[in-house]
Amino acid sequence: MPHQILKRGGIQFLFCLAIIIVTISCERGNEVQDPCENCCPEASGINTVTFKNTNSDTLQQLNFEEVNEPCYSMAYFDFYDSQKTNLEIRYNVYYPYDDPDHFQSEPLFNGAICFDISLTIKDSTHSNNYEIEHLEINFKNGYYARYESVYDTNTKIIISKDGGVWDKIEGSFTNAFINYNNVTDTLIIDCRFSAFRWCDI
Repeated sequence: MPHQILKRGGIQFLFCLAIIIVTISCERGNEVQDPCENCCPEASGINTVTFKNTNSDTLQQLNFEEVNEPCYSMAYFDFYDSQKTNLEIRYNVYYPYDDPDHFQSEPLFNGAICFDISLTIKDSTHSNNYEIEHLEINFKNGYYARYESVYDTNTKIIISKDGGVWDKIEGSFTNAFINYNNVTDTLIIDCRFSAFRWCDI
């Protein structure tokens, strides 16, 4: 009889131990992963870029959800000023040493292979009154050119969503850009973005 009680107690102990192990495993599986450690930037939501000439004729329109090239849009608070937000919008983020087919991608309207848009906005009043502090686009590979935004009264940005860390910042801008090395070369860019707000860096 004592042997049977001991045996039954041992089975109950093993059963309880198994339940505990399964419960812990499930809880770990349901944990929210910290995007600061596990995030891979990607383009999700509406990310479109339209290039126009000075006559407003469309040169090319890109929808990141419809292209084969890898793209991403990411935002993060400025390390030195929490009232500023930096955004990066990148089209075709391959690196040639990672993928030899990088240069075989379909070229853009100007022969470039990829580009990145860098945007810094400032919320000076914390009441959805945003200002563009810095805006440029760099075309790379096959054709390299840096275009700076024309900062004037037409330089405007609309922010439709301003989420915190792990959320999104969404909005749009339309602005003229001048080639840094050739002032006669001007582009107009319409952009709508949905950028994942990453951790402070």
